[in-house]
Amino acid sequence: MYLSRVILDLSNRASLAVAADAYEAHRFVFAAYVDAKAARPLYRVEAGLGGIAVIAQGLVEPDWERALRLSGARATVESKQIMKPRFDNGTRYRFKLVANAVKTIADAHGKTDGQGKPKSVRVPLIRDDQLRAWLDGQGKKAGFIVERATVEKREPIVARNGRAGNDIRLAATGFNGTIFVSDGDALWDAIGRGFGHGKGFGLGLLSVAPAVEGTV
Repeated sequence: MYLSRVILDLSNRASLAVAADAYEAHRFVFAAYVDAKAARPLYRVEAGLGGIAVIAQGLVEPDWERALRLSGARATVESKQIMKPRFDNGTRYRFKLVANAVKTIADAHGKTDGQGKPKSVRVPLIRDDQLRAWLDGQGKKAGFIVERATVEKREPIVARNGRAGNDIRLAATGFNGTIFVSDGDALWDAIGRGFGHGKGFGLGLLSVAPAVEGTV
């Protein structure tokens, strides 16, 4: 797996577009992964002390020179290959995740699909207790137990959809806190897959780092 931090030069117009426009960020990241199916890229755009950066992960080595050339953006790139951590059971990690936390319900108008089956729709979760329950449920499937988590409701991700003529709109929630590993193999697999919907538009990337003893 490869992890990258691409710090955008905001004096450049194309870099500003990547920072501000979900569709341009999508195009920029996927230009670095020629075979996106094999790479299974995940990313998010975040602001930090060093400026606005694209944090990206993929199963194959990205070509950021290609992405910069095609987009016209300018950036400082840090990229490295990482091996699977030990992830011993009970180990405590800090985590960060921005995800599309939703539930699936039957269509309120009784619409059906081409096979006559009831259609389902995704409804964003709103209440903090619902969002925390969603995160706990993800952990059960992904080999971790949430020790502590803060929930931050964010502005939705909106990206234009040229083919359909409609914008793509995805609810986004930020989660930060600490987890305990319960199944290291499952956690590593889940990090590679990502969490929730909207992975192509900057959602679903779980970042973890060892928690320092004595911190919360």
